[in-house]
Amino acid sequence: MLDKIIKHKKDFKTLEIGQYCFYIGTILLSTTILISGLFFFISLVISFISKNHSFKKDNWNLSLFIFSIILVLNAIHISLIENNNSFYTLLRDLSWDSSAVWISLFNWIPYFLVFSGMQIYLKTEVQRTRFAKCLFAGIIPVILSLLLQKWFQITGPFIFLNGLIVFYLKPIEALGGFAGIFNNPNYAGLWLTCSLPFTFAILKNHKRNKLKLTFIITIIISTIYCILSTNSRNSFLGIIISTSIMLGIKFLIIALLVLGFLYFILLELSTFSFLGLLGIEEILPKTIFNKLFQTNYLSKLQFSRIDIWAKAIKLIMEKPLLGWGAATFPILYSIRGGIENAQHTHSMPLEIAQTNGIPAAIILLSFVTFLSLKSFKVVYSKNRKTSSNINKAWTTSFLIIVISHISDVTYYEGRLSLLIWILMAGLKSIIDEEKNILTLKKVQKSK
Repeated sequence: MLDKIIKHKKDFKTLEIGQYCFYIGTILLSTTILISGLFFFISLVISFISKNHSFKKDNWNLSLFIFSIILVLNAIHISLIENNNSFYTLLRDLSWDSSAVWISLFNWIPYFLVFSGMQIYLKTEVQRTRFAKCLFAGIIPVILSLLLQKWFQITGPFIFLNGLIVFYLKPIEALGGFAGIFNNPNYAGLWLTCSLPFTFAILKNHKRNKLKLTFIITIIISTIYCILSTNSRNSFLGIIISTSIMLGIKFLIIALLVLGFLYFILLELSTFSFLGLLGIEEILPKTIFNKLFQTNYLSKLQFSRIDIWAKAIKLIMEKPLLGWGAATFPILYSIRGGIENAQHTHSMPLEIAQTNGIPAAIILLSFVTFLSLKSFKVVYSKNRKTSSNINKAWTTSFLIIVISHISDVTYYEGRLSLLIWILMAGLKSIIDEEKNILTLKKVQKSK
C-alpha cells in the first residue's frame, strides 16, 4: 500500500515537471520553435510515460492512425511505383525533390502525438487559463518586432544562439505586409488573430485590477494594430470573428464606427503640411483597407486564388485516391499555365486532397469538423448556466484557424502547426471535462 502511494506521488511530481515544461514551451513558441520544442518534447515524453495516459483507449486517435497509414502508403506508392513514371521524371527535372513525400510525414504524424499527449496538461479550466496567460506573454515579442519594423524601419534577419532564434523582420517590399519575427505576414497575422480571443478572455477575468487592465488593453490595441499591419485579409476577418464572439456584435459595431471615424480624421489631418511632418500617414494601416475594398474577387488576375483553386481541383480529379505527393503543386501549377508563383493550393482541404488524395482529406476534415462541433456544443450549450471565457476563447481561436485555412495554408509554419494541434488537444479536453462532469452528476443522482 505504501509503495503504491510513493509511486503515485512520484508520478504526480513528474507530471508537474511536464506541466511547467509545457507552459515554458508555450511562452517561447512565438520566438523560437527549437528551444520551445525542446520543452514541449520533455512534457510529451513525461505525458506518454505517465500511467494517466492511454493512447489506445482514445477513439479519437483511430482516425489519425488511419490518416497516418494513408500518408505512409502514399509515400511508398510514389517512391516505388510513380517515381519511375516519365511524368515524375519530368517533375524531378523541374526541381521537384522526391524525398519530399517522406519529409512531409513530419508535418503530420508527430503532431498526432502532440494532440494525444498534451491533453493531460489541458484537462481542467485552470490549466487552460494558465496556457492562455503563457500564450499572452508570447504575443509581446511578436508585437515589438512588428512595431520596430513598421515605425522604425528596422529590418533583419537578426540571428541569435547560432540560429536557434531568428527574427526575420523582412522588408515589406518583399512581402506585401509586415511580418516581424515571422517569415511571412500571413503567418504573423494568424498567430496574432488566434491569440486575440485569449487576450479578450484575460481582459474579462481582470476587470477589477486597474493596473493589469490597462496593460491588457494596451496589448489588445497593439495586437489589433499589428494584425492590420500584416495586410492579411484573413487576419482582418479574424479580428471581426474574435471581437463579435468574445465581446458581442454590439460592441463590434460601435468599435468599428468609432475607429473608422478616428481613422478618417487622422487621415485627413495627415494632409496638412505641418501635421504631415509627424508621420501620421505612415503609422496608419492604410494598405489593408485598400486591399480589402479595391480587390475584384471575381477576377483571377486581381484575386489569383480563383485560378489556383480551379487548377488544384483539376489535379485532384486526375489522381483522386492517393494524390500527387508532397511539394508537387508549385511545379504542376506552373506546367498547367499558372498565373503566379504559387507554393501551395491556398486551401487546406484542396492541399490535402492534391497531395494525399480525397480519402485522406475526408478523414482529416471529418476529424476536425466533429471535434469542433462537439466542443462548440459543450461551450455554447443552452443547459449550461455559465460559459467559461477561456473555453469560449478556445473555440473562437480554433474557428479563426479553420476559416483561415479554407482560403490559405499557413499550417506548414512549424510554430503555427504546433499551436493548432495544442488547441485541438484543448478542445478534446473541454469535451472530456464536460463528459466527466455529467458522469459525476449521474453517480450523485443514483445515490
